[in-house]
Amino acid sequence: MMFDQILSALITSAGILWKAFWALVFGYTVSAAIQVIVTRSQMARILGKRGAKQAILAGLFGFISSSDYLRLYHY
Repeated sequence: MMFDQILSALITSAGILWKAFWALVFGYTVSAAIQVIVTRSQMARILGKRGAKQAILAGLFGFISSSDYLRLYHY
C-alpha cells in the first residue's frame, strides 16, 4: 500500500516535471536567440533616452526574453 502511494507520487511528479520542462527549455531557447540576434547597441538605440516610455519598453523586452511569459500561457 505504501509502495503504491510512493509510485503514484513519483509518476505524478514526473508528469509535472515533463509539463514544465519543455516550456522552460523552449523559453530559454527563445531568450538565447533574442540575446544573440539583438545587440546591446540596437537595444540602446530602441530605448533611447530615459523616460516612462523607455522604462515600459525595457520591462516588456525583459519580460519577453525571460522565458517566464511561457509559463503564463502554459497553465
